[in-house]
Amino acid sequence: KPLLKVCPKTAAACSLQGSCGVIQKGKMHTFNIIGRFDGQDRYFEIPEDGCRFGYGVNSSCLDPFYTLAADLTIYKPGEVIFVPAVVGLELPDGSKHNGYFVIRDKGRGIKGMGRFDFFSGHYSWNDSENPFKKIGLGDVNTNIPYYRIKGEAAKKVQASRAFPSLPPH
Repeated sequence: KPLLKVCPKTAAACSLQGSCGVIQKGKMHTFNIIGRFDGQDRYFEIPEDGCRFGYGVNSSCLDPFYTLAADLTIYKPGEVIFVPAVVGLELPDGSKHNGYFVIRDKGRGIKGMGRFDFFSGHYSWNDSENPFKKIGLGDVNTNIPYYRIKGEAAKKVQASRAFPSLPPH
């Protein structure tokens, strides 16, 4: 059954991210994609006590600006990736990014080594305020260095991002 009706632009943004927040009658509703059926994306509404930005693989919580989707035949959920080009990027809350990401999801069209989808929470890739868009991460032709982080360094990053949950807010 339909959960709510949205305009085509919102539907496209939700489909691209795999999860989205929609404000209706002053209340935020968060939806997560279940899959595609008969050519149409299907969603479920996340309860208020669930992962507030959606679920990735293995029911891990999506962590805006710190989650990557990747090809899970190459990368494993929980792996840590360091992207030097993101260090110091100002995030919407005023904090600066440290360049570390945790793989928490798979992307529908993410195939191959070094291909990632940078999750930006409820910020659309069309939004000029999306910090990742500002540095070109929404462009498939952007090619920037990245490094896999392992061992104790990776465990520290996972702990700092409360993997598989979310850091307290």
